[in-house]
Amino acid sequence: MKKYGLLMSIILGLLCLTAVLVFAQDNSAHHSASVECTDGGDPAACTQGYMLTADEGEAIWFGDGLVTIKASAETTGGSMAVMEFISLPGPGPLHLHHLETEAFYILEGQMRVVVGDESWIAGPESFVWLPRGIQHGYAVGDVPLRMLVIALPAGFEDFIREAGEPAQEHALPPLGLFDMDRTMAAAANHQIDMLGLVEFEP
Repeated sequence: MKKYGLLMSIILGLLCLTAVLVFAQDNSAHHSASVECTDGGDPAACTQGYMLTADEGEAIWFGDGLVTIKASAETTGGSMAVMEFISLPGPGPLHLHHLETEAFYILEGQMRVVVGDESWIAGPESFVWLPRGIQHGYAVGDVPLRMLVIALPAGFEDFIREAGEPAQEHALPPLGLFDMDRTMAAAANHQIDMLGLVEFEP
């Protein structure tokens, strides 16, 4: 009888361990920075959801700032890209996208954003729509800016990867890392016209 009880305890223990391992594997698949949707670029075929926490995502040192890629062509089937930008105070490039439309959602800080002939001061919880084919740019106010950048369709994240470099830590890069020649070459490769600078003018 004791042997029978011991055998049942072992079996129950193995069943519990199997259940824990299955749950952990399933949870990992839906909470991972390396989720990919490789369905030939068809957004409708991407049926796997995922979640990233605050510091998760592919971190890129871009210019003098930090970009964290939260969604990309690989995870959305090419439908969109979502990136968190942290940018230091100062001017930014006036430019024009031929391939994607963008939107900004400001989380912290303040920017002057230019879209065509329009110019606004945008602060926390402001939303800005930037149609493809219209020149735009922004300059950051007195404190660092943190915002979400949404690009439709995906692809802008590849420009960020090419112009920047993988971040060694999830923090702003060392000053002086910006490489103008590499940025201009990457812009040309991704059909982005660089047109000048936008200054912050409250």
